[in-house]
Amino acid sequence: MYHCSGRPGPNTFDALGALEQWVELGQAPEAIIATKYANDAKDQGAVRTMPLCSFPKQAHYAGKGDINRADSWSCTENDDLLRVGEAGIRAGLQPTSKK
Repeated sequence: MYHCSGRPGPNTFDALGALEQWVELGQAPEAIIATKYANDAKDQGAVRTMPLCSFPKQAHYAGKGDINRADSWSCTENDDLLRVGEAGIRAGLQPTSKK
């Protein structure tokens, strides 16, 4: 994502394109593919792609295939991301009950 600029993580993605598809065609994205280019320069080619998943899903490596290719990852549910921990409670957030 953008906060990874200059770092090894994928940091280029088309958020506007995904938003246009959602608004204009009613197709909400399950994931947006992010790309890391060599030296952050598109003309030097992609070195890694990875899905940015819709919350509360999380990218999960399938355990086979090239770890640097988005198609080797899937977006899987991670309910732990919905839990409010001690830090959240101290910040004034209220824990949610499990269904």
